[in-house]
Amino acid sequence: MNIPRPLLLGFALCVLISGCGGKPRAAAAPTLAMWFWHSPLALTKEDLGRLKTMGVTELYARAGTLSTDGEKVVLSLPQTFKEPIGLPIHLVFRADPGVLHRFEEIPIPELADIIARNYLAAKADAERVQDKVRGLQLDLDVPTRLLPRYAQLLHAIRPTIPSEDKLSITSLATWFTSRDFEAVVKELDFYAPQFYEASVPQTLDDERPIANLKQLDDGLIAAEQLDIPFVIGAPCYGQALLFDKDGKIAGTYRGLSPDGASRHASLKKVSWTTAQGEERLLFEAVKAGAQGKGLGFKILYRRPTPQAVQAFFQEALRRRPPNCLGIALFRVPEPGETLATPLPTLVAALAGQAPSLKLKVVPTLRRVPFAAIESSSSKISTELRLSIEGIGDGDTCLGSDALRIQILAPQGAFEEVQVGGFGGASPFVSDPSQAGTVSLRRADGVVLWKSHLRPGEKVALGPILLTGAGRLRVLWTLRDPSGAETTGEMKDVMFGGDLK
Repeated sequence: MNIPRPLLLGFALCVLISGCGGKPRAAAAPTLAMWFWHSPLALTKEDLGRLKTMGVTELYARAGTLSTDGEKVVLSLPQTFKEPIGLPIHLVFRADPGVLHRFEEIPIPELADIIARNYLAAKADAERVQDKVRGLQLDLDVPTRLLPRYAQLLHAIRPTIPSEDKLSITSLATWFTSRDFEAVVKELDFYAPQFYEASVPQTLDDERPIANLKQLDDGLIAAEQLDIPFVIGAPCYGQALLFDKDGKIAGTYRGLSPDGASRHASLKKVSWTTAQGEERLLFEAVKAGAQGKGLGFKILYRRPTPQAVQAFFQEALRRRPPNCLGIALFRVPEPGETLATPLPTLVAALAGQAPSLKLKVVPTLRRVPFAAIESSSSKISTELRLSIEGIGDGDTCLGSDALRIQILAPQGAFEEVQVGGFGGASPFVSDPSQAGTVSLRRADGVVLWKSHLRPGEKVALGPILLTGAGRLRVLWTLRDPSGAETTGEMKDVMFGGDLK
């Protein structure tokens, strides 16, 4: 198998040749796959290139969700196939809580038929646009006690799909504790245990990270004993959780993004912290919702740092047993998403490198003489716009300290500030830490913030209206998910002039 570029890179060579001092590993090079969870199934040329640079050879693509209309099981959110993506795929069918709740009572032949029919239809749609389909994967988080029934379902599905198609499942790490799990995996070509997020934190004080190396260690021992081919499910994404006013879990949160929460008037930032390889951004509701509920509830956004993703990946490679085919990362980010690790960052992290934070700032200044006529001032006004672009391969942390820009000008020069793609602006005199305590007309500086910046993301700032003439300075600070800061500044420029 060809792996473009020394993937899995220097440390992988150590693994494959000598086992790094541990037990000898499989001779075959490890495969690398990623889950693809959004729709339509499409990749830009740039993203396909990044996946191939990482060594990704196939995708596990969400094909739809098994749901219920109250009486029978139906497929919701079917995948859309519009163009070839350039990688083979396994089609993944999930089950929503309604189906999982009824799993014990749905007749096995009925459920197997529904899954097989939808798989064959989705496969035909995918191959119509020339996407090679390698197999069917089920993502059914059934209760552990129902694993024998899950084995029966898989046994019923096998003869209904082409014999050359691979049959696989995702599995919970907790299933390794059940003797019934062996009967499940014996029905499969391979399986993908998720060695992360075994349980959702029940309180805000529960600090178990998503990427849990202890869980990986225990799981690999159990998987090796089963002696069935498997791929290691590894995390490169985050999640949003909702807690009640007593700090107890109320469920996952699917409302505002971290950026939206940072801007929302009813939410107050409580803290941003990083610990155990994970950044955590916490908000509290300071106002009740439309129905008078929610006051004091908290939203926790959390995600592994690139360093934690890298450490998990390296440890998984180092410890993989002979029956381990490779690693599958959850998941390819959606466009504009903030909680999944960006692909450029993954390329660096999986290569054993530290992702870099870099900013490109390009100013555009335009004289606006009509403003002098309207304001009875003899000074020409200047319109400033800034083009901001993340040109490194790392992204910032989440929250208002992710990207902060200071614009400095002579006192009294600021007439108007429009934030553009930024979250807000606060004027100050001399000391940026006192931002927001003076009026714009008295200020000699303005601090602007943005709650997240992705690699390659472009954002416009302005227009900012300046009066008079003088020297303009622009400085910035970026903070990465581990808390490390990068600073920079633009070359000073002169603005304005006198009409006389």
